[in-house]
Amino acid sequence: MKVNEFMKWNIRVSAVYAIGIWGMIGSFGFFQLRKKWRGEASSPETDKEVIMDTPPLDPKPAEEKRGSYVDHIIVYRENFVPYSTRIYNFVKPFFQEASDTTAGSDTSEK
Repeated sequence: MKVNEFMKWNIRVSAVYAIGIWGMIGSFGFFQLRKKWRGEASSPETDKEVIMDTPPLDPKPAEEKRGSYVDHIIVYRENFVPYSTRIYNFVKPFFQEASDTTAGSDTSEK
């Protein structure tokens, strides 16, 4: 890459980065101003009122919470060969050297 091309790409990437950062800063400022315009800004007095109005938490829940879970069922089959072993046995002959295959065939013929 030539120096001129590198400088062009450096300027382009810097511009995209600057637009992204200023967009994030601008949107943050906009939403903060919007909260003030709507009157959603929290003050210490309103926070205390909210805390005082909420009942204390019960240490023992009335019902047991149920969530999602995963069950694993393992089935045992006699003489089952795992898939990883099957793949290994299929690929193994391709990676053996020629001397290993001839030595094995010579002993089987005797």
